[in-house]
Amino acid sequence: MEQLNENFCSLGQSTSYYTNLKYFLPDNYIEILNRLNDIATNNDLRKKFINEDGVKNSLLRESSAYKALEEANFYLINKTNLNDLSFTLNYKAPYSDKETNINFNFKKNDIFPYRINVLVGKNGTGKTYLLTRLANLLSGLTDDYEDYNTFFLGNRPAFEKIISISYSAFDNFKKKRAGESLYSYVYCGIQSEKGNLSLDNLKDNFKESLKKVKDLDRYENLKLVLNELMENENDKIIEKIDKMEFDEIKWSSGQHILISTITEVLANIEAESILLFDEPEIHLHPNAIANVMRMFNKMLEIYNSYAIFATHSPIILQELLSEKVVILQRIHNILLSRKPKIECFGESISEIVSEIFNVLPSESSYKDILISASSKMSESEILEFFQGKLGLNAKVFLKSLYKGK
Repeated sequence: MEQLNENFCSLGQSTSYYTNLKYFLPDNYIEILNRLNDIATNNDLRKKFINEDGVKNSLLRESSAYKALEEANFYLINKTNLNDLSFTLNYKAPYSDKETNINFNFKKNDIFPYRINVLVGKNGTGKTYLLTRLANLLSGLTDDYEDYNTFFLGNRPAFEKIISISYSAFDNFKKKRAGESLYSYVYCGIQSEKGNLSLDNLKDNFKESLKKVKDLDRYENLKLVLNELMENENDKIIEKIDKMEFDEIKWSSGQHILISTITEVLANIEAESILLFDEPEIHLHPNAIANVMRMFNKMLEIYNSYAIFATHSPIILQELLSEKVVILQRIHNILLSRKPKIECFGESISEIVSEIFNVLPSESSYKDILISASSKMSESEILEFFQGKLGLNAKVFLKSLYKGK
């Protein structure tokens, strides 16, 4: 192999480029990288070329390439980057007059879950837009290269793959176009470039993803993940999947969307990926949400990966430490970011709803209904209407309405 001209340089577009080179050419990989003027393994060449437009705007466009630049040497000498992951965004919402610093903390914890962070806030605060912006900048989907230097405070985080997930018919995540090659970015959801996917489309996606999962020897991992999700139903479902008897699996539409999406994620995830999930609670029964959290924690642990969820679910927050929660608040044209004042992990749903989602008991509409009913019915008539099943809070409030009457 001839030496590349000194006016040119090269960079592998993923860490697998370097690990494969070492695996298949163990005696020659160093010489090959030197002859290719590789900037990930030669610090002098990195300093020489790193500020060139072609490097910043082309070679480093995708997150996987940036990760390769930062970590190639770790992989080549069989070390792992053990740095605790955290990063801060300098984010300006579309309606905001100024930027807001938003910190995501994935620092390792040997006891409590640490791989999932969440964004919460009322509709209109910009949660979905933030996830979309983050996906675009991490994966190189944007052409606005100036934003790389302003959006991330400090070092830009390096992920092997960015996976956007949404069950919404109105999400703004980029969908992969036919013939488009984006190594570090994958969209998993119910939309395509042509619109919403039908149930038959989802079935086809599931079959295709399942084949890829098996080809990648990840089928046992899929079973582990589904076991966290389906509980008692898991054995029957796995048996049907084993036999390719998809039409006999009695899934609800919500289960079908979820399992199809999860299988697609498992078919694409790599070590040190990040999942950006907009409202994972959509289509889920409340009892299933905790199962979904366990399932994602299991998957992320297996693949040493991370996730950011945007959510309105207090059940999701109940499964997380408060340091993993970011609350977005909009005050006129200003976006504020803060951490919870309470510890979310294991807290009561009512306390989380009050503190995090700012829904106060005085704002509950059931009280207005009881006030109206009390003007037309006696206390005993109302209690009889509910057949003795009215909740404690409602009973206490109802009794207060009849004091002095």
